[in-house]
Amino acid sequence: MLQGLDVVYCNLILYFLGLWHVFENIVENILCPSCNTNDDIDLSGKTAVITGCNRGLGKALCFELCKRGCHVILVCRDPAGAHKVVEEVSQQIPVFGTLGTCEVVYSDLSRLATVKACVKALKGLLKSRKMNFLICNAGIMAPKHLNITHDGYELQFQVNFLSHVYLAHGVLEQSLVADDGKVVFVSSFAHWGASGNISECFRCLDRYNGKLQYCNTKFFDVLIARELQKRLLQGYYQHNHASIACLSVNPGVVNTKMAREFCINEFPTCLNGIIAAIFGVLYSVTLRKPEKAACLILQALQHQNSSTYISRGPFGSWTPPHLPSKKISEGISAELWESSLDVLRQDGWLL
Repeated sequence: MLQGLDVVYCNLILYFLGLWHVFENIVENILCPSCNTNDDIDLSGKTAVITGCNRGLGKALCFELCKRGCHVILVCRDPAGAHKVVEEVSQQIPVFGTLGTCEVVYSDLSRLATVKACVKALKGLLKSRKMNFLICNAGIMAPKHLNITHDGYELQFQVNFLSHVYLAHGVLEQSLVADDGKVVFVSSFAHWGASGNISECFRCLDRYNGKLQYCNTKFFDVLIARELQKRLLQGYYQHNHASIACLSVNPGVVNTKMAREFCINEFPTCLNGIIAAIFGVLYSVTLRKPEKAACLILQALQHQNSSTYISRGPFGSWTPPHLPSKKISEGISAELWESSLDVLRQDGWLL
């Protein structure tokens, strides 16, 4: 009964806040199509590591960073697709002038062994420099059916959350992040629909609901950024990382394949073709352009406020509001951190 109410609440949040974001997107795309491009940000000499760069927001973010002179390391499960992105970036040199460079590192976030190998690979690549930005962007959105990873976790939980925690923990433990660096978890307005039940989201779920699990993983991203920031200030790691900032960012409803498929899948399968055709006309107006969402994250990278949560605002602005859910308490973020590291230790991924 309790989970049933959580699912109803989750659906209401996704639909009503989703429609509000769509309204904001329409106003922004019509009245302010080119606002908030942040072209004055210079990232020359900086290094960024981004997960999930083959398409969508991650790909746009790669372009926006490289336009500003940043060296980008693309962490992807499809190296061939990532190399195509690198080629596309290189072809933009005549358009933008001098660009940052790109490298590709393989990691499939549904397999923790590849995340461990990714940290090792990053250590080799970053011998002469450190990363200034770690952007945990890769994600999966609300599969209808339960999928269990090779490591025994629900797919969204591992890809959207646990593997990113493992990656962030690994690079901080290896001291691969610059003293003034940023660790960014890409969240979503969907965190408002979370149940906040930590134990229910770990391992397999007896009563799986894709939307609720998605909301929970995005809520966990908000929590873990808050807790990791607190741990860094307390000197949790052997190396002093007190000046590193940890943030979670809500980029809004972005025009990505993941968002489009989610919208279409809300309708009966027999209508998918018709809905796809109708939405194909509306997407450019109702969903936020990936380039604009990427620019919001660029703003977050320049963020100096003590807030650990940044959300999109009207006309592409950004706001560092109070913590986004009444479900947040002093204990829940610490519980989530400890629970995450405990399962990683139990499975032999941490000593």
